[in-house]
Amino acid sequence: MTKPSVGIIGAGISGLFAAAFLAQAGFPVTLIEKATTVGGSAGYYRRRGEVFPTGATVAFGLEPGGLLRGLLDDLHLPLDVKPLPHAMDVVLPDRTVSVYLDRQLWEHELTDKFPEQKDAVLHFWRHLAQIASDVLDVSKTRIALPPRHFSDLGRFPSFALRHPAVLFRTGRHSLMTVHDLLKRYGLEHYQPFVQFLNAQLIDATQVDVTRSALLPSSLALDVYRHGSFYIPGGFGTLAVALWERILALGGEVVLAQSVSSCQYDSGKKVWHVRTNRGMEFTFATLLNASGVEFPNRTADGYDTYRDFAAPPSTAASSIDATEAVASDEWGAVRLDMTAKGLTAGPSSSPLPFAYQMIPSADHARLWGDPHGPVYMTIHPRCDVPQNQQASESGLAGVSSPDSLLITVSVHSPAKQWLGLSKEAYSSLKKEVTEAILTECERVLPDLRESLLSCHTGTPATYQRYVGKAQVGGRPLTVQNAVLFPRGARGEHKQLFYAGENRFPGPGTLSAALSGYFAARAIQNQNLG
Repeated sequence: MTKPSVGIIGAGISGLFAAAFLAQAGFPVTLIEKATTVGGSAGYYRRRGEVFPTGATVAFGLEPGGLLRGLLDDLHLPLDVKPLPHAMDVVLPDRTVSVYLDRQLWEHELTDKFPEQKDAVLHFWRHLAQIASDVLDVSKTRIALPPRHFSDLGRFPSFALRHPAVLFRTGRHSLMTVHDLLKRYGLEHYQPFVQFLNAQLIDATQVDVTRSALLPSSLALDVYRHGSFYIPGGFGTLAVALWERILALGGEVVLAQSVSSCQYDSGKKVWHVRTNRGMEFTFATLLNASGVEFPNRTADGYDTYRDFAAPPSTAASSIDATEAVASDEWGAVRLDMTAKGLTAGPSSSPLPFAYQMIPSADHARLWGDPHGPVYMTIHPRCDVPQNQQASESGLAGVSSPDSLLITVSVHSPAKQWLGLSKEAYSSLKKEVTEAILTECERVLPDLRESLLSCHTGTPATYQRYVGKAQVGGRPLTVQNAVLFPRGARGEHKQLFYAGENRFPGPGTLSAALSGYFAARAIQNQNLG
């Protein structure tokens, strides 16, 4: 029996995983992507002969039995990874905290770097680690929230029968924030430790300790003890591997096509999708994995969505860029650099190394994030493996093995960058670039002298090339993550969603799970 066709908008990690699982299950799948490469915020791009990651650089869940490893095993997709026993340094105003894989080393680091309240900090973290372990165990059941179908529960029912204590502990903490747990140990006013937690959480959950839901935040904070990894070639390697798998399974990937409209024909029960270059498709089911929410239904009775992935400067019917940015979601300013001859940092190491640096108050005000860090990774330059279609798109390149790739990013409100005049935008971009370089020189003092190239991207850049100005997904507050999570099913029987705005939330691992959950929901929807 022929299975119904599925159209997927957006070839980010969630769209790629959804397409791979659906194609493996025998569904005719077409993946439509605005960019000329796959991977979205965890992909790659080329500029002046260099290959740069578009976002994520450190991977989680790839340890034996890990969540991402399990998904890749299900797809029969091997992936070469390098473990990071010392994943990053968090640079606070008065101390630097090294983040280790080994739990004993980590606990020693906590007591050594937070001596003023070392006993309370250690007890706090051991409590946090227990919550994180429980959350991870529940996540491995592949339960999808909110459950709308029995299949959304995954293996959770049998797990619940065997492990009632885990359910009791997670339930007891379900409405707590990280701040609530800090108060339990008298740490809510211990500024160095709160700064350290905020640096980690703003990147992982998009909010600080006062709003960050304890359940997902515990795992985000302690996940390094379960394993963090570098993927040679970056996340683009994973994206291209998924692309190749989709093609091998008979799926179709269409690049450099921005979807201009989607209309549902209620009579024929199909979706009509058109792109800005005149391509037309008809699908039985539509999966929006673009990360941009569709506008509401129009008065003509069709579910019509126009130009949601197009730059704001296009046709008058386009959605204004600011409509795609929720008030509590962030954009990013990002510097992509190549350097040679650095005298600090991991220039002699084949592994990447990350820094999270608390910036000066003046610099933080400049780009509009009072709590978040300057996040920098340093790793070898190396090419993304290319398939034939990628090579035909002109993506192949040559690496320089004796130089380094440096990526630096900060959170910045997307609206701060949209709608500016050309002169105002150029001035702000230059000022922020200089401030970020100054912050980086705290740990790499000869950075400017070592630079071979430096390119700056802003939320407006992401809007133009990725189709959305915001990054990082929905903030993981108690309301968003626990009380009212957004699931894979849409407002219409044959409309589904995936991505970092959907459960489980921000991050590459969460996006991969979201794609899997959407594919599972589509399969079960069509089983009746």
